[in-house]
Amino acid sequence: MGVVYVKTGKLRHAEHHYRRAADINPSNAVLLSSIGSVSHRPSQRDEQETDDQVLEQLDQENDSRDQGQALRYYELACKHAPESPMIQFKRIRYLVSLDKFDVCPSSLTPNLR
Repeated sequence: MGVVYVKTGKLRHAEHHYRRAADINPSNAVLLSSIGSVSHRPSQRDEQETDDQVLEQLDQENDSRDQGQALRYYELACKHAPESPMIQFKRIRYLVSLDKFDVCPSSLTPNLR
């Protein structure tokens, strides 16, 4: 369900479904990486929601789309699947987007064998 919601731009719904799936399988690196991916994207509102409803929901939720939380999910995904090049790539791409170039070379070194 999470993938469908991402493709339709409903990131809050996608994050909700990814988190529910991760509750069931907390060591699934793909799910953890997906949570990281939607966590750092700008929030988009659903078409049927009004601006007032969106603002009310954002006030009630703790904002999960902060940089630290996205990075924690990427780190956790890398811990569960250290040999996965796609998960490493997503983590490094995110670090580059934050201008954290100093962390990237150490992340790439183990994969250069």
